[in-house]
Formats: sequence, C-alpha cells, structure tokens
Amino acid sequence: MVKVPNAVSPLRDSGVNNPGGGIAATDIDGDSRIVNATVDRGATEAEAIPGSLPDAIFADQFEG
Repeated sequence: MVKVPNAVSPLRDSGVNNPGGGIAATDIDGDSRIVNATVDRGATEAEAIPGSLPDAIFADQFEG
C-alpha cells in the first residue's frame, strides 16, 4: 500500500525537481510527478491542496 503525504507532511514539495539521474514524468500511480512547484519525496505525488493555486489562473480568461 502506498501512502500519500498529508497536507502538513514534510515530504510535500520538498524533493529535487532536477536530480542527476532525471525524474519520471509520472509517479507510481501514473499521475503527474510534479503537482505544485516542487516534487514530493517518495513514490507518489500528493494532489494539490485546495486553495493553494492562485485564483488568477481560473479567472474568466478561458470564457468568451
């Protein structure tokens, strides 16, 4: 069983995005390896914490 880091885990967003051997595009579950700005440590990447993305990304720029 793979455990996903919780919202306050020190494993979240504490990895290295460009290690010497490179980084896989997906985690062990097949999900994107980097969700926020920095990769999580461990085999799986946690989903974004609700409210952690700037609202400007989702403002009305996509609708006419």
